[in-house]
Amino acid sequence: MFREDSSVIKKQLSLQKKLIIRQLPKMPAKPKAARSEWNECAQCGKIINYRHVSKHSLQCGVVTGIETSGYLYHGTLHGIVSSFAKNSELSSDQKNLKVPSSIKSDLVYLHPSCLPFCKLAIGQPCLVDGQYVQIIWPYAFNDPCTIVMSDELLLKLDKKVDDSVSICCLPQPHWQASILHLQPKCCKDFHSSNDFIKYLQLKLDGKFFCENNKFSVNYYGQACSFTIKKIQGFTEHLSFQVSKSRSVDTKGTDNMLADSMSKMEISSEKITSFADIHPETPTSTKVKQKISCEKKILDENLSQDENSLTTSCTSLANENPGPSNSSCSLSNSFVETLKSPVQVSTPLSSSTMQGFHTPSKANLTCDINCERTFFKVTTNTKIVVNGSEKKSQTKKAPSVFYSSVGGLDAQIAALRETIDLPLSSPDLFSAYGLSLPKGILLYGPSGCGKTLLMRAISNEVQCFISEIKGPEIWSKYFGETESRLREIFRKAKERAPSIILIDEFDSLCPKRQNSATELEKRVVSTLLTLMDGISNDVCDELLLVVAATSKPEVIDSALRRPGRFDREIEVGVPTAKDRLDILKKLLKNIPNTVTEAEVKDIADAAHGFVGADLSAICKEASLKALRTGNHSSVRLTVSHLIHGLNVTNPSAMREVLLEVPQVHWSDIGGQYDIKQKLKQAIEWPLTHPEVFTNMGIQPSKGILLYGPPGCSKTMIAKALATESGLNFIAIKGPELFNKWVGESEKAVREVFRKARAAAPAIIFFDEIDALAIQRGSSSGGSNVEDRVLAQLLTEIDGVEKLKDVTIVAATNRPDMIDEALLRPGRIDRILYIPLPDLLTRKDIFRIRVNNMPVASDVCIDSLAKSTEGYSGAEICAVCQEAALIALEENIDVEIVELKHFEQSLDIVKPRITDSLLQFYKDYEQRSSLHSV
Repeated sequence: MFREDSSVIKKQLSLQKKLIIRQLPKMPAKPKAARSEWNECAQCGKIINYRHVSKHSLQCGVVTGIETSGYLYHGTLHGIVSSFAKNSELSSDQKNLKVPSSIKSDLVYLHPSCLPFCKLAIGQPCLVDGQYVQIIWPYAFNDPCTIVMSDELLLKLDKKVDDSVSICCLPQPHWQASILHLQPKCCKDFHSSNDFIKYLQLKLDGKFFCENNKFSVNYYGQACSFTIKKIQGFTEHLSFQVSKSRSVDTKGTDNMLADSMSKMEISSEKITSFADIHPETPTSTKVKQKISCEKKILDENLSQDENSLTTSCTSLANENPGPSNSSCSLSNSFVETLKSPVQVSTPLSSSTMQGFHTPSKANLTCDINCERTFFKVTTNTKIVVNGSEKKSQTKKAPSVFYSSVGGLDAQIAALRETIDLPLSSPDLFSAYGLSLPKGILLYGPSGCGKTLLMRAISNEVQCFISEIKGPEIWSKYFGETESRLREIFRKAKERAPSIILIDEFDSLCPKRQNSATELEKRVVSTLLTLMDGISNDVCDELLLVVAATSKPEVIDSALRRPGRFDREIEVGVPTAKDRLDILKKLLKNIPNTVTEAEVKDIADAAHGFVGADLSAICKEASLKALRTGNHSSVRLTVSHLIHGLNVTNPSAMREVLLEVPQVHWSDIGGQYDIKQKLKQAIEWPLTHPEVFTNMGIQPSKGILLYGPPGCSKTMIAKALATESGLNFIAIKGPELFNKWVGESEKAVREVFRKARAAAPAIIFFDEIDALAIQRGSSSGGSNVEDRVLAQLLTEIDGVEKLKDVTIVAATNRPDMIDEALLRPGRIDRILYIPLPDLLTRKDIFRIRVNNMPVASDVCIDSLAKSTEGYSGAEICAVCQEAALIALEENIDVEIVELKHFEQSLDIVKPRITDSLLQFYKDYEQRSSLHSV
């Protein structure tokens, strides 16, 4: 770079000399007296640039607290901060500067004439505002007191443009940092990784820090900010050539700067840290050899041009006096200043310079008192990120023991028998010649506590625990998954007695079928081999595998035989007693005012809720209490728990959950006998189970509601779902049919599976005559109706018992239903819903009129008598039509009068014929079915 600049300068000098010679007069002009560029104020002792002499003369001795111009004082530059925006040429030169990008942000740009007074050289570390160590780099500003630095450094110094900042050489001694303790602004998972620590060591190599310094790095696109909380250093300190207190030798310093500028070429391949820029800083042997070799080559190439170049610069400065051009390049302006760094040819008046003189040697002595101790970071410095350890501790889940698990007493007893007994009393097994157990499989619906039991095992059992999460062990590389499994079993065997916990076991060992991949087959085979390799004889230590899954049917059958998984423990949906125990354990850690009776009521109402759902109820209740109460004294009440129960749905019902309209028994007029019989069939088995046990009878499995259309069969089912509070699954008959073979039967199985998982539950089949048609009556060749009916019969009363699930069906064509479905033990309670009688019609009119503005002349009794033979739906249509007739007369009508009802009765006629009613009577007698 400097070789090219020297040739350009030579050409410029030759052209300017020719122009000057042509313009010279015959008589030589008397040269103007040169004055010092930096002058010392006799009053305050500050060294002021000639540009600011007049301003300083007015402000000297006046305490304003604001520095408007820079100055030098005892080896420290107190300059004014400028920005790259105000120095566009510097911004462009910085982009072309052959320095690594990581170093550019550490550069501080000063005027070259300031460097001798501060005893600074190019690339030397300097102290900025007594807080941060940066790298000095020269640039010829118009104002020699200008300082330009990065925006990041300004932010750390809490400075802005036009503020005053001090620059001085880095005071000695300096120690090498042995341990660097960092506090991150925001903790992240990778802070504790070895790769990130090595990255920080390379990034901070050669830099100087003191305590409470801040810095930022980018790691794979993520910004990481740190504060240095503590630095531990070695006793041996680092030193530079420049001593702490030595007066500046202007001539010697000028020669040093000129020599360094003429011989120095910096590229991105040569600089990686402070140590590479400043040769006095200790560096590695290879870097020193490289620098010395490059300097020799540069010395040989530029030694011939150096003398002529500097001589030409000096002669040109004497022949053509004037201020230096601010737009010149860094090399040109700096070389021009080298021969006379403290001289300026622009004369100033004697009145202006009164009270100023050449800086004395006493003022050129650096007197720097720094209370901070700076340490140099090397690749041998140990870096400790304090926040990473705290984060890992805070993320750790709270300890879980058997005593904190509710509703699983039977499962805990089975685990103690299988795990604790072989660990505590292995002599019992040896006495009876029994081998130690090898595996336990926990299975059941999601959210029932399988993972919680495994966490309790890891805290209760005093032995080595190894955890495997099924999906996390997979690898895309061939053989690595099997290798990981073998390594886990090897470590567990070396540290026996030990337990291996495997969660989500179904994702690790699916069935080996044609659809399974080769990797899955290899993993299953590897696990089979490892399980068979566990030799738990009487003389060996216990090595047990505990696995958990919510899909036991998809696990390869070879793993479920004795000798591999010896015991399978079901963790099912909790009963009302179990739910009460779970709620008590959950509320133990929450401040509350809930009584035991209220907790029991909540447990009884939470039908089909698993442990995770009950935990969600308590969470929602706590949030409700926080939103409505005082944070300092929040206590959970039963109203908060009821709110949590209403907003939380059972896990098993989330796929089929229906928004059932809030229909109550009071919304259905009459039908008192039907309501009472439904309560007996649905509510009594739940509220009084001991009565059925004492009487030795079973609750009804199914109820059939049949009768003419519009007689509130579906509405009764809605009211039943609302009043009972049970989980309600509604199925429309035709929606189960599918064109693919086997899919219709699968849909029926899925409905009953979900109902069993959400028990106690109600399955409502509307229009069941379309689903359970008589066998043999189908005209199609696929016989899908027969297969669906067979599946339905099997689910209701097959080998697998249907417990706590009630079937409610509705139809207006009972003659089409297969007789096998209507036998006792399946649908054994058949209720005929007739046309409403007079009392029922009065109730229906009263319910409808309560929601309508009617005139006083409207008589409900007369309307009920006028609607003989009307169904409930037709009576509602009469009220609807009367309101519409009133609106047709006047859109702003306020009441419905009697005449409107009379006109409505003329429009709405009963559609149920006498022949249809006779059909239901004949069917009842022919089929020997009696409404119960």
